[in-house]
Amino acid sequence: MSTAAASDRWAVLAAWRALRDRFREGHRALAPGAWRAWLLTMAIGIATLLGVMVVLMTVAQRLLAAGRLDWESAFLQRLGSDGPFSFASGVFFQTFGTDITLVILVGAAASAAAWTRRPVTALSIVLAPLVADLVGRFGWALWDRARPDVLHGGLASPGFHAFPSGHTSKTTAAYGFLALLWILASRSILERMLAVLLLLAIITATALGRMTIGVHWPSDIAGGFLLGAAWLAVLGYGLRFERYTASSRTPPPPDSTARVAR
Repeated sequence: MSTAAASDRWAVLAAWRALRDRFREGHRALAPGAWRAWLLTMAIGIATLLGVMVVLMTVAQRLLAAGRLDWESAFLQRLGSDGPFSFASGVFFQTFGTDITLVILVGAAASAAAWTRRPVTALSIVLAPLVADLVGRFGWALWDRARPDVLHGGLASPGFHAFPSGHTSKTTAAYGFLALLWILASRSILERMLAVLLLLAIITATALGRMTIGVHWPSDIAGGFLLGAAWLAVLGYGLRFERYTASSRTPPPPDSTARVAR
């Protein structure tokens, strides 16, 4: 039995082939210059993000050495005793940024984008948490900042380093990009405001959850948010190239990125 015949028997394989074909149709519809410009933008953005990671780490290290972050232990203790979340609630709300949640969310959203023949959007959805995670791991490799142990004796702390918060960076980038797509698709100011409020609520809940269970310092959270926001800005800028198709009479804008890509 041929592979094609076997895939016709398996519903999952047939759905995958249909999704792949629609992604390819969208890919072929893009103007070559626009596609190359998007790839170049992503490459430059990732390189810049690595630099941002080094800067954030350097600033945090200097603040720590100068005693400017001595308040963090007391803050975590007060958050644990008087904060809005219990330990169990903190575990629940931090799951917005866990890998299994993001895999399901990103897989569904990227598949929907691919099905509607929007390859740049589909790839950007995948790259949002993926690149944020990899750059965060780069930061962990550079600085072995210890996890806090002032709450619950560090019971929930994983074995790797603290700065930056990977949950926060991935949540900011992934949910931020989906919120951006929602905002761009809406014509209602109220609906756009709702998208922003929901995004802020998810990021805040994730951050508070991570601190409440005692696995991150506040400065870890701040670093993760800034890292995720920087990557979100790159992804948002890259969306502009999806407007230019092979049949479009308007070429990509003659900025520096487009000129290099031609």
